[in-house]
Amino acid sequence: MRSRRPHWSVPIVVLAGLLVTVVLFFVVRKSETASFQSRLERDVSNCADALANKVDDTGLVLMALRNHFASSKEVSRGEFAIFTETFLRERADIKALSWNPAVPRGQRVRFEEGGRREAGSGFVLTERDASGVRVPAAERDVYYPVWYIEPMAENGKAIGFDVGSDRVRLAALERARDTGRPTATERIKLVQDRATTYSVLVFHPVYARGLPAGNVAERRMAFQGATVAVLNIEKLLVATFGVAAPFGLDFDLVDLSAPSGEQLLYRWSGRQQGGATWYAPLLPPSRTLVRNIEFCGRRWAMRLSPSRDYLEHNAPVAYWLLLPAGALVSVFLGLYFRGGYAQREELERLVLARTAELRSSEATLRELNGHLEERVKDRTRKLEGAIEALSQAKERAEVANRAKTVFLAHMSHEIRTPLNAILGFSQIALHDATLTSENRHNLEIINRSGEQLLALINDVIEVSRIESGRAALERGVFELPSLLDEVVASFLPEARAKRLQLVHEPAGELLRYAAGDEGKIRHILGDLVGNAVKFTREGAVSVRSRTGTREAGAWLEVEVEDSGCGIAPEDLERIFNAFEQAHLGGADLGGAGLGLAISRQYARLMGGDITVRSTLGQGSCFHLSVPLSHATAQELADALDRRRGAPAAERKPEPGELDQELTRLPPELCRSLVAAARRLDKNSLLELLEPVAQSAPGVARRLKGLAERYRFDLIEELVAQAGAGERQG
Repeated sequence: MRSRRPHWSVPIVVLAGLLVTVVLFFVVRKSETASFQSRLERDVSNCADALANKVDDTGLVLMALRNHFASSKEVSRGEFAIFTETFLRERADIKALSWNPAVPRGQRVRFEEGGRREAGSGFVLTERDASGVRVPAAERDVYYPVWYIEPMAENGKAIGFDVGSDRVRLAALERARDTGRPTATERIKLVQDRATTYSVLVFHPVYARGLPAGNVAERRMAFQGATVAVLNIEKLLVATFGVAAPFGLDFDLVDLSAPSGEQLLYRWSGRQQGGATWYAPLLPPSRTLVRNIEFCGRRWAMRLSPSRDYLEHNAPVAYWLLLPAGALVSVFLGLYFRGGYAQREELERLVLARTAELRSSEATLRELNGHLEERVKDRTRKLEGAIEALSQAKERAEVANRAKTVFLAHMSHEIRTPLNAILGFSQIALHDATLTSENRHNLEIINRSGEQLLALINDVIEVSRIESGRAALERGVFELPSLLDEVVASFLPEARAKRLQLVHEPAGELLRYAAGDEGKIRHILGDLVGNAVKFTREGAVSVRSRTGTREAGAWLEVEVEDSGCGIAPEDLERIFNAFEQAHLGGADLGGAGLGLAISRQYARLMGGDITVRSTLGQGSCFHLSVPLSHATAQELADALDRRRGAPAAERKPEPGELDQELTRLPPELCRSLVAAARRLDKNSLLELLEPVAQSAPGVARRLKGLAERYRFDLIEELVAQAGAGERQG
């Protein structure tokens, strides 16, 4: 019986393995299919949401144009061109924007006479006959001619065309007039559209100001005309998804409000060229999903289905490998059990032989074990000594680091206090009108040297703060394009002095309002642009910027490229070390080698980085990438309020204009501020103002700004007046 057991065990193991394989196959298949369907639903929703958001943006453009007409007494052709220029430049999907006034039949003659004076002697109201030729408009109660239209170069011939002559256009316009809401037409074929491309017109009604428009009759009485946007469906989709199929999905964009035979607006196909892959029969069947979109009174829908390319890249097929893999494993297990029983007797014999050998070597092992214990104890003692020495060294290093931090903080204060006095007195002396040109020149040298020394001290302190982990990020809202322009503009005089061309070239769309650490971003950009101008003798310095999307967030990408002497390959990483600079053929342009080190640490602190590529003799290109946040509505509103409520430029304040927050400062704090201002101690002033920023932010910003410009006389007068006003009250 024992000799037969291996033969019976083989089929049992194989059958059990196959059964487990089949069950596991169906379980995994169900899980993978559910995961794929969830991913497909998510991609379909993302695709539909992207188009819905783009459509909503188009509605905002129409509302802005309509509000411009509604809020203006009269809009001229030039004003219309200026107002629509930005929209047409940024929105490629909008083919044209126009103003179509309502002209009653009794005013047609006078309107055409005015049109001939403005648009040319041949101006008349026109329509298209059955063959598509422009002819004078027939008699009707009201005309809706195209009067203003942009871009004029492409659409100027449309001026005078009565959109009321077309059934589709007239139906949408009258619905917009009666409802007071923007209304889109069915699909229409324009002259410039391709055979497979359609467009739609969106009418937004404009009513006379001061007249009631609460019901349909009142709206018709107050109706003055409509602003019109011509949207090309293909360009709308390209602007939304780019030139590739969105998420690998095929879809039909249809207008459910149109008749059944005229519902298709555009067919977007992501089909791939070439034959099907060998595993195509294993792919799940394609299914169609529908997402509805409301657009200007019409109900659109997207009928989306995964393309073959989408299925090949996303549909699960790996679970099919479970069947052959499970079968092979089952066979191997059966063979393993069969061989195992055959080896059992041989193993028993070997075990007996090995047991005898082990008994003979047991004594030897006991002896070796005794020696091993002694060696372990010796190594343990050495390891404990090494750990103790390492702990002492770590403690000494921490003590030294704390001492360095305390020393730098103390020395920075001791150095910056007299240095601020030097800078303050030099600034005050420069206001003396009796200075000779030589003395003024010497004072300017003193002031510049002091500023350079103060910047160097601040850089050293900042490196120490970064190394000790005390550098922190400050979140604020700022206007990104203005920041970039200001940084580049600050170096234009230096570039012009060296006859260099310094340009800022936005390489893509820039996020206007961003949230982040504006000060650190400004510091990094100033350091990169300043280095490029400093180390370039001839040629140009180009600054290219854009905001992109990475990891579902906004990122600022800036490249600063110069035509300077370049950097050697072995120096590309060394230049980012503190107190180190690249070898530039013996040229020494000054600096302590801290700028790039601080800038890279700032960038990494914000979650980004700075990289560089360079070619000797041709120039260098530094690339900055940092994440940004979209400013929330509340943050943007607060920032605009602060900007509108910011104090005026430097001027001598009157007692009646003092902030009420300033009059509520404690008397002890007022005396300390006056004393620091009289000592020209800028650092003490800034330290005293730190707690004030929490309770009286307006006062803190105002006094800090004066301290940064060394206007200690204005600080003393402001605080003294506030203290006097409190005592009198």
